[in-house]
Amino acid sequence: MSTLDDVPLATRFKMMQLFRSENYCFATYEDGRAPTFYFAFGGLSCLNSARLCGRIRTMHNSGPLIDITQSEKRHMFYDQDDTRNAAGRRVAGPRVDTYAALGQAQSQAAVEAVFAANRSVPEAGDYHLEYNTTPAHGRQCSRRHPSGGQIVLDPGVTTDTIAIGIVNRMLARLCTVELDRHAVFISVPTQPAQTPATVAQYLASV
Repeated sequence: MSTLDDVPLATRFKMMQLFRSENYCFATYEDGRAPTFYFAFGGLSCLNSARLCGRIRTMHNSGPLIDITQSEKRHMFYDQDDTRNAAGRRVAGPRVDTYAALGQAQSQAAVEAVFAANRSVPEAGDYHLEYNTTPAHGRQCSRRHPSGGQIVLDPGVTTDTIAIGIVNRMLARLCTVELDRHAVFISVPTQPAQTPATVAQYLASV
């Protein structure tokens, strides 16, 4: 059985710093899955400037994940979803366009111009796209990621007990902990895999 005490000390310290109610920003949710919770040091007002941020992905085809990043991310929000083809791939829409523009940017100034042209404050029901400001793989930004589902602002993670409860629930199941994209811990599960749940259902069970 894995607990927070089993996580390597340096990563555990970062997790305890980050996963607190004061740093909670929003969740994303789509039917047939369980939510993903987003955190940034300083909370929602620091979402696009915090140098310690992360997400807790409770259910996904690639597996549950506690993801911690020690560099700035940018987050953009849209009131309409992208169009998908028969295979489910996004083929047109605002996030597709922004994703492509970020990939084509030739300078940091160009990346920032793309960010400035989009809305950076979430509203309930929005669709979400994030990227890391650190250049990588020949691009001016990295880890471009359109989230599944839509933004849920309420209910939220209102106490530290709930925040740590989410972490402990994750570690009781098969879960990977990543620090700056490097897997640093894989939990030993004692509970079955997470089943679909809304944000309210998930938080009520923590």
